[in-house]
Amino acid sequence: MNKGIWVGGLKTAGRFLLASVMCMIVSMSLLTMLDGFLGRFLGQVINLIIVISLSYVPMWNEANNDVNKINYERMRRDDFLGLKYGIIAAIPGIAVYLMLLLSVFGITGEGYFSLYRFLNPIFLPLNISIMSPNLTMNEIGILPVLYAGFEMLLPIVICGFAYALGLRRYSLSERFIYPYAPEKKRKKKLRRY
Repeated sequence: MNKGIWVGGLKTAGRFLLASVMCMIVSMSLLTMLDGFLGRFLGQVINLIIVISLSYVPMWNEANNDVNKINYERMRRDDFLGLKYGIIAAIPGIAVYLMLLLSVFGITGEGYFSLYRFLNPIFLPLNISIMSPNLTMNEIGILPVLYAGFEMLLPIVICGFAYALGLRRYSLSERFIYPYAPEKKRKKKLRRY
């Protein structure tokens, strides 16, 4: 792989790490203030907003800048560059998830389950709902743990989607947040003589 892909992937992983720290702060704050479903729901929604805003916008901007490099032939067009960045950014999360799978099968022990929640704070409120902290790994079963594997796809999906839209210069914020005002039909003024 190209050195630039690793640098971009590590930058993206750094953004996800920053988002994880922010999500941990938000999750712990909301879960201590609002116990129950409302706290978990608000915490998960705010966590997703944090992750998407910290990863989508820089990836879209990078793709938008790459369009200029492509137009002036300083760079080859690579439609899958965002996916490559996302895969590199997802490597730590995949390693953490594989350790959780080993914990389910009894290889790493029961203590790793609590550590997994700490290492995956983006989905902490949702994981508390699905995998109760009062249960052991044997009581939880394999289905919630398999669901947790889909969480590891988040960096790949966000980065790939943002880069693809950035290459096409399609901005979701301009489309949905700042829509263009429709042009008003001008009435012809009748001149009175």
